[in-house]
Amino acid sequence: IHVTSTAFLGLTVKCARCHDHKFDPIPQIDYYRAATIFWPGDLIGNTDEKVKGFDAYGWTDRTASPDPVRLLKKGNPRDLGDVIEPGFLSVIKLLDTPFASPSSNDVDSGRRFEYANRLINNKNPLVARVIANRIWQHYFGYGLVRSVNNFGYKGDLPTHPKLLDWLASELIRNNWNMKPIHRLILLSRTYQQDSVHPEAKRMFAVDPLNQFLWRMNRRRLKAEAIRDTFLVLSGDLNFQMGGRGFTPDVSEEALEGLSKQAGAWSASTFDQQSRRAAYMNVKRSLVPPLIANFDFADSTRPCGQRDLTIVAPQALALMNNHFVHEQSSRFADRISSQSQDIKESVSTAMRFALGREPSTNEIRNAVEFVKEQKQTFEITRKADRLLSQAANSKKAPLELPTERMKLHLEAGKNLVMDEAKKILRWSDKKRNVFATPASQRLAPNFLLNALDQHPAVEFNGVDQFLEINAQVLESAEFTIVFVGHDNNQTGSREFFSNWNRNGNSTSSVFLGLTDGRSVRFSDQFRAVGPVGQRPFLMSAVTSKSRLSLYIGRNEIGHRRTGLSDRKLDTKYVLGTQGNFGAEYLKGWLAEIIVYDRALSKRELESVWGVMEAKYPSITTENSSTQKAVEQTPETLAFASFCHVLFNSNELIFVD
Repeated sequence: IHVTSTAFLGLTVKCARCHDHKFDPIPQIDYYRAATIFWPGDLIGNTDEKVKGFDAYGWTDRTASPDPVRLLKKGNPRDLGDVIEPGFLSVIKLLDTPFASPSSNDVDSGRRFEYANRLINNKNPLVARVIANRIWQHYFGYGLVRSVNNFGYKGDLPTHPKLLDWLASELIRNNWNMKPIHRLILLSRTYQQDSVHPEAKRMFAVDPLNQFLWRMNRRRLKAEAIRDTFLVLSGDLNFQMGGRGFTPDVSEEALEGLSKQAGAWSASTFDQQSRRAAYMNVKRSLVPPLIANFDFADSTRPCGQRDLTIVAPQALALMNNHFVHEQSSRFADRISSQSQDIKESVSTAMRFALGREPSTNEIRNAVEFVKEQKQTFEITRKADRLLSQAANSKKAPLELPTERMKLHLEAGKNLVMDEAKKILRWSDKKRNVFATPASQRLAPNFLLNALDQHPAVEFNGVDQFLEINAQVLESAEFTIVFVGHDNNQTGSREFFSNWNRNGNSTSSVFLGLTDGRSVRFSDQFRAVGPVGQRPFLMSAVTSKSRLSLYIGRNEIGHRRTGLSDRKLDTKYVLGTQGNFGAEYLKGWLAEIIVYDRALSKRELESVWGVMEAKYPSITTENSSTQKAVEQTPETLAFASFCHVLFNSNELIFVD
């Protein structure tokens, strides 16, 4: 009742729950007349599409003849008054008529439908004004009536009452179509004003609050708009409209306060998370930190106008939030792909981000900043290299970590083949785990001397794959390392997966390639890469606080949170997506190792060292073909500049 009355009528009907409204002409009976409209209803989820006719949360009646609603005297449930019939606000006499009773064939009471029709009735003096006022507020920061949820006696008077009346009448004249109202405002001289006025001092003395709009108000973008702006600049924004919302990534630290952390939050796929923030699912008890810092609306009650603050945590969020870092890096990659000239790149980046041409001084300062950052990264990288060399000189001989190793298959060991060199069984005897084809016809081939005199198991890309006999993973923290090769250029194909069409699609684990030879690792991580044309060493490591992908020793992608809970008890396969009957690998596997834990960087380097010693060619491939994905001092420096743009006031404020 409160949500509906404030949102559409601009009146605080809830104040009449226990007694007549103290200020507005709303008697207590009006509250209960509104209550009877919602009394038959029951909130139902998106599983009842047949009832509602569309896939969304909605309100539907339990019965066409609900139990009567009685007035509670002074709000006391033990002091019952008269039976109340449904009705509209009594102060609007033209609409204060009895509701029609449902027929014997009706499946619901029809009360909400009739109430909705009275809301948008042309004789209703409130709704059109409330809507026009909210549209005005969207463009100017404040409504013509500043108390946008309260048009009653205690609310603010309109600064321009005739203008509000005219906009409301235009809305009704255009059959409640809002686009003409938007067009009127956007084409007006008032909206097109600058925020700086040539006679600001004189104007300020007369109207310091700018109630009469002698200049444009400078406004900060809302939380959702800031997020969506970053996605637009990076090129990642998914323009899909409608349908179910998405659940965003939230850091482990933000989840600490929840009582059921493991099942409380399951992030959507990267593609879905790239949709507009209007489709974001937000729990009342957990608002993602970035949008919370920028005054996201209180989702526990109607919010006519958000608080507008400028505080230090906002700057810290823009500086440190993993989403901002990731999107600024993606923006840098997007600009760098268009030009390698640093002067042209910074000019393009500023034009995209700020919506104007940068000045000569701004370009010069930006180029100087990028050069200084490049020197800083070069010094840091050199120091890291020296420390690594010093540590390597003291290392013991490399060997594979064995703690919680769940699978280790080598193509040169423990193979059972038929006469045609078809693989019938590939075993890890130490752990009693093996992989077999679903039938002899689907068995992959044995490839002799695939890489550095070592054999491999070859898949034809049509229908060959292997099924693993055991559950390989038990948690969403794990490590996968393999040496392989791929002969495809387009389409998705998997080296390792437990995807299953029967209840394990978005919660599965898979590691493979997609178009452009980019690497994809589960549906929560965007494709990164590409990988080279020759054999490669690939590693995927995920912990609670980080997910990383490597080709050779180069990190080609990461995110600052791990995977959400995965469904890990479905069948694991090599060479395909799962039981999808598609996404087959056309290539080979020489060796694969899986750990049911996230290896440390030192342990990873030990594994890499063992692999590089066994397959020397992969080190040549890693050093020669990964230049496109390696983060050089140049790319890091330009990404820093793009991150500065994402932190600029000019980006998040609108004049």
